[in-house]
Amino acid sequence: MRILIVEDTKVIADNVAEYLRLEHMDVDVAYDGEQGKQMYDTHRYDVIVLDWMLPYVTGPQLCEMIRTTSDVPVIMLTARGEIDDKLTGFECGADDYLVKPFDLAELAVRVQALYRRSAVSDEFIYGDITVMLRNRLVTKA
Repeated sequence: MRILIVEDTKVIADNVAEYLRLEHMDVDVAYDGEQGKQMYDTHRYDVIVLDWMLPYVTGPQLCEMIRTTSDVPVIMLTARGEIDDKLTGFECGADDYLVKPFDLAELAVRVQALYRRSAVSDEFIYGDITVMLRNRLVTKA
């Protein structure tokens, strides 16, 4: 399972990444929304963990961009815990919403649950050509 964490607070991002790696997940980290978008555009992820308040591109903006091309599961992980914020998070396309402070074990279980529900194969390999439907990406060798 490959996870993208987009979180601008380095300590949080690194702690989440380390915990998920201990849970046998392959994890990439982006520290701002623009870098997160670039990583999403060039890699295939099974779940994205997305902070709300990011430099350059906010979490809701990035979630909306992702939804134009993919249904990859997205968990909003944010300090914004008001009901209006949660509604906005779901309206922009998030599948789950977890408010900081949070428990790392709970986050890992939520990631695994979203992955289980979405684990339909969207990757096809023909020789040295790989077609990834979720990201609308084709690679050769």
